[in-house]
Amino acid sequence: MALKKQEMTDAVSEVYARALIEIAEEHGELDTVAGELNELAAVIEQEPDMMRIMRNLAISKREKAGFIERVFRGRFSDTMYKFLQVVNEKDRLVSLAGMVTAYDELLREKRNVVKVEAWVARELDSSEIDRVAQSIGESLGGKTVELELQVDESLIGGLKIRVGDKLIDASVSSQLNLMQQRLVKVGREKAREAAATL
Repeated sequence: MALKKQEMTDAVSEVYARALIEIAEEHGELDTVAGELNELAAVIEQEPDMMRIMRNLAISKREKAGFIERVFRGRFSDTMYKFLQVVNEKDRLVSLAGMVTAYDELLREKRNVVKVEAWVARELDSSEIDRVAQSIGESLGGKTVELELQVDESLIGGLKIRVGDKLIDASVSSQLNLMQQRLVKVGREKAREAAATL
């Protein structure tokens, strides 16, 4: 079965991100490189022309290498600068955004950290946030939780959490909806039974 283009791009991004993590770890620069990748992502977001230049097939690798040198040498660590040059040399600049994401995910995995999105019915104070994060972390096998919290008053109470692609809905509104569905189902069954006896 052939891989879709996006899957291949994701696989390429992960390979490069793994290599960068290994090199950064050897040099004791895991956090430095993570910060530089985030800075790179911010620059690309603020300056879309930069990514257009890097992706432009009409611009030679040599010209792109010069551009990378002018913009990033001295601004980033040697590890990061050399990484960008290798990515350019291998014609993989188009996958750079995926590499940033993959590095972030791999670094979290390496540190046993999981990113969790949570929705609550009201603002929580810092001790409540800590308890929620700790509880989620324990339920995930002792992982450290990086919690992104949002208020959604329609939940009434409880919370919803998303870990990766899994959504767990423990909100009061969800429980009420479930009860309503069950009551409607029971009501229909009772109505059918009553109609059958007529």
